[in-house]
Amino acid sequence: MTLSEFEQYIRDWAVNTLSLADDKVILSHGTGPRPKGQYAILNIVTVAKLGEDVREETRELSGDIRADYRGPRKIMTSINIYRDATTQKMINLKSSLDRIITQDYFNGLNIGIVEQSDIRRVPEQIGKAWEDRTQCDFFFHAVFDDVDQNIGEIKQIEVTNEINGETIIVL
Repeated sequence: MTLSEFEQYIRDWAVNTLSLADDKVILSHGTGPRPKGQYAILNIVTVAKLGEDVREETRELSGDIRADYRGPRKIMTSINIYRDATTQKMINLKSSLDRIITQDYFNGLNIGIVEQSDIRRVPEQIGKAWEDRTQCDFFFHAVFDDVDQNIGEIKQIEVTNEINGETIIVL
């Protein structure tokens, strides 16, 4: 799984659980206009490597060597809900992680639910008015994949013997 795939899986969960339109759950903090009505912002805050990645090398038909890396990550995702009954929506989102259907969804994607922070109600002043906002952090484990295309190879090594000056070529 890549980071963008992970973001999309978390976004799909938020869209379905919060019953918001697809364009009302925004990835990260963009520069576009704020949506009208209730909306949510999903922000990947940290991605921490857990242990070492496993590397597997494959020779392609072209002769190039590709290295595939796989390794577990702990991902902190912050979700903010803006406007209209935000606390109840966040309670619903957080509670969904205890339901079998949500657990099956994440298990099917090989995403582990690690922990959740408390729900924080943090109203924000926009212009002269206050806007309701609720925030919660969610921690997940997932196995990420990465690929190095054409890592190259050493085709020949020359070793010179310092005692008698002999050169050996190793293929």
